[in-house]
Amino acid sequence: CENERFGCRARLLRGRMARHIRLCRFEMKNCPYASYGCDKEDMTKKQLEEHEKVCRFRMTDCSHCGAQVSMAQYTTHVQELCMEVKEECSGGCGSSVKRKDIEEHLKICPVKEVPCKRCKLMVERRMMVEHNAEACTRRPVVCENCGERVIFDMLGLHKCKVEEKEE
Repeated sequence: CENERFGCRARLLRGRMARHIRLCRFEMKNCPYASYGCDKEDMTKKQLEEHEKVCRFRMTDCSHCGAQVSMAQYTTHVQELCMEVKEECSGGCGSSVKRKDIEEHLKICPVKEVPCKRCKLMVERRMMVEHNAEACTRRPVVCENCGERVIFDMLGLHKCKVEEKEE
């Protein structure tokens, strides 16, 4: 065998040599993950079998989305890229939401702060009705004297029709 220098002791007829070379455990091989970045070369079949078990460029399936990812990129894929990974809502409600669904969730998240359409104050979505009814400085109110609708923070400047008639 031409792999004698690497330890093969097989003595074969030429007609059987080609088959033997394909199976010879002393045939020198490069890592099959070279295209993914592994630079391990010239290993015997036995060495290659051991190397393939620990090669950081070997492929594995993502446990969240099933995509084929190299072991070297697995952590980055799961921590930053995989859209099937669940994360806690960034709005603060505590829900566990897949990355791919977070934008839609934030549109309805009850504790996400959103600007009041009237005063622009940031208010939790679930508190907006109460804010608009009781706390918004730009909410419409009815003047107790004349019944006219006035913006709350303009009440002090309101020229009440009743007061004008009394003068």
